[in-house]
Order: sequence, then structure tokens, then C-alpha cells
Amino acid sequence: MKTFLIYSFCKINLSLRVIEKLYTGLHKIQSMVTFVNLFDIIKIKEINSKQDQIKFHGKFKHNINLKNNTISKTLDLLRKNNYLKKKKI
Repeated sequence: MKTFLIYSFCKINLSLRVIEKLYTGLHKIQSMVTFVNLFDIIKIKEINSKQDQIKFHGKFKHNINLKNNTISKTLDLLRKNNYLKKKKI
């Protein structure tokens, strides 16, 4: 089974200026950022199961909605667009 580790570093916005709102609802911005040596570790492991398993570890894991979060939404999009084999969450 394959295992991937991704280090998701935090960034600090030193300045942030909204230039305009785009027709998509997003904003065109100008910013200056710096990265610090503080990060989350995202571990993705292939498993032999009919359903995906998403686990959170750490001090704030109890604050995460297990059914509605960016990780499960991303996984769902990857599966819907056939980037990953289909499974249920």
C-alpha cells in the first residue's frame, strides 16, 4: 500500500490588499507573505476498504466537523472527477 506525507506549512500575511472583486465572486488581491516552520502533516494511505477513512489528530481535532470539512470535500471532488477510484466516504 502507498503512503504519502504532505507538509502543509502555515503562512503569515504581512500585507493584504483587495484590488477588485471578480465576476466569479473571488477577489484579485496583492499580498506579501512569509512562511514559518510550523505545519500540519497530511498523511494519505491507500487502504483495502470499500469506504474512505478520514482521521484527525491533535489538540483541535474535536472542533472539526467529520462530515463537512475541506478534506472530505476535496476527496469527494477527486473521486467525482475520476482522479481516484470511486469509494464511499
